[in-house]
Amino acid sequence: MVEAHFPEVSIERCEPVLGGWDHIMLLVNREWIFRIPRRPECEATLEKEARLLPLLAPSLPLPVPRYEFVWRGGVSPRIVVGYRHIPGVRLGPKVLGGPHGATVAGQIAAFLTALHAFPLQRAASVGVSVGDPTTWRKEYASFFRWVQREAFPALDSRERQWTTDICEDFLGNAANFRFTTALLHRDLAMEHVLYDPASGDVTGVVDWGDASVGDPAFDFAGILADLGESAVRAVLKEYRGPKDAGMMDRACFFANISPFYGIIYGRLLGHPEWFREGLRRLRARVDSPRHVGRRGATANEVRE
Repeated sequence: MVEAHFPEVSIERCEPVLGGWDHIMLLVNREWIFRIPRRPECEATLEKEARLLPLLAPSLPLPVPRYEFVWRGGVSPRIVVGYRHIPGVRLGPKVLGGPHGATVAGQIAAFLTALHAFPLQRAASVGVSVGDPTTWRKEYASFFRWVQREAFPALDSRERQWTTDICEDFLGNAANFRFTTALLHRDLAMEHVLYDPASGDVTGVVDWGDASVGDPAFDFAGILADLGESAVRAVLKEYRGPKDAGMMDRACFFANISPFYGIIYGRLLGHPEWFREGLRRLRARVDSPRHVGRRGATANEVRE
C-alpha cells in the first residue's frame, strides 16, 4: 500500500511498530513512519491530525509529526500518511526521579502551556471538536451510560459500585465544570511522549487523533496514571496554563476511568488482550486507595 500510494519511496526495510488501537504503523527504512487506519471511523481522526499539526507545530516547543506524505483516495482507507521518524523511547516512570527529571518536567510543562494556549478558533477551523463545560458534562454523562451498558456485565458488584460512586461524584459536582477550556492532546499517555535517555531530553509527542477542546486537567491524567503523583507535581510547578483548585481531582477521575476504554473496545473489537489489560488496570484502581480523587487524600496531598 505504501509503495502504491507513494512511488517515490524506495522501501529497503519495513518493520511494524507495536501498539496502536486505531492505526497500523510501519517504520520504513528506519527513517519514516507510515500510518494506515485500522477501521473506517479512524480515517476521520487521521484526517484531523493531518490538518491540525501543520498549524500547531510552530507553536510548540517539542517536535510533533510533520506529514510529508499524505494520500487521500476514494476507497477505504481513504487516507494514508507518513512522517519522518521521531527518535526516542517511551518516557518511563523512573525518569522524573532521575538526574534528568527536572529538565523533563520543565519540557512537558512548557509543551502543555503552549498547547493549552493555542487559539481555539484556529483549532476549530481544521475540524477539531470544540466544546464548553456544559457539553463536556454531557459527554461524561454519556460515557457513564456507555460503561454501564458495555462494561458492567464484565464487572463484579464491588467494581460496579466503585465505578458508580466515582462517576456520580464527578457528574454531581458543579465545580468540576467551571474550568477554562483549552486545546488538548487528550491521549497523553507516556507511550506518546518520546525521550532520549542519552541527552535527557523529550524528543517529541505523537498520536494526535483524539485532540479536542475541553478541560486542561485531562492532559495531566496520563502523567498521573503512568508516572505518578510526584511527576504531576513537578510538571504543575512549571506549568503556566489555566490552573484551578480542582485540577488534580479531575485528573484523578480521568485517570481512574481510562481502563474502561480497553475493557470495552477490547470486547467490541475482538481483542481479548486489551480487555484483560483494561480489567487488570481497573481492579488495581479499585483495590488501591490512591488515585481516587476527592474520596481520598491523594488529591489533597498533591494540591498542597
